[in-house]
This record gives sequence, C-alpha cells and structure tokens, in this order.
Amino acid sequence: MIAATGLALGSACGTAPTELTDPFEVAGMRVTDGPSGLKAGAPKPSRSVTNTDRGQIDLLAVQAVSDVEDYWAGAFDDTFGTAFTPVRQLVSWHAEQRGAAVTFCGQSTSGLVNAEFCPPDSSIG
Repeated sequence: MIAATGLALGSACGTAPTELTDPFEVAGMRVTDGPSGLKAGAPKPSRSVTNTDRGQIDLLAVQAVSDVEDYWAGAFDDTFGTAFTPVRQLVSWHAEQRGAAVTFCGQSTSGLVNAEFCPPDSSIG
C-alpha cells in the first residue's frame, strides 16, 4: 500500500507543463492570443481616478476595479454575510515622472513602477 501511494504521489508531481503550471497558457490558449483591452461597447467605469492622464492604461485599470467592485457589491453580503466596502480612492501616476510626482500612501510616487494598495486610507494606486 505504501509503495502504491508513493508511486501515485510521484507521478502526480511530474514536471510536464499543464494548464495549471504553464504561466503562458490559459484554457489551452497562449496568453498572447486573442483580443486585449476593453471590449467594444463596454460600460463606462463606475469609478473615477485622481491624477489620470485619461490614457488607455488608466482606462483599463479603472474599468477592472469597477468590474470587480460592481460584482462584489452584489455578491459580497450573500457570500460573507457583511456589506462590501469599495476602495476609497484610485490614484494614477507615471513612475518616471520625477518633478511632478504625487504622494501616495505617504510616499512619493517617483520611481514606483507597480500598483499598490494602501491599507491606512483604503486606496489603490
């Protein structure tokens, strides 16, 4: 029994790429395949962004946050038994913008190249 269990575990831990282990494949499709960006006719975001340049990156980011918040506004209470609280504010910045950097979560955004969540004020940048 122990040998059979060891054999089953050993074969389950193989190294062949699968849908779950290949970061460049989802549902049998390469991640570079298919359309990207907002779907034509998508509803306008239900949120606003501070410091936005109204560019495609900001539009895609605010739409993603809007979609997630719109979903959880309807499903959170049923799932977790409490009301959903959306983030307080969305802030945009350009990491290479040295002179006109904004402050986010108590620090300058100059050089910050990735998104962040700020727990003290419940904002996303």
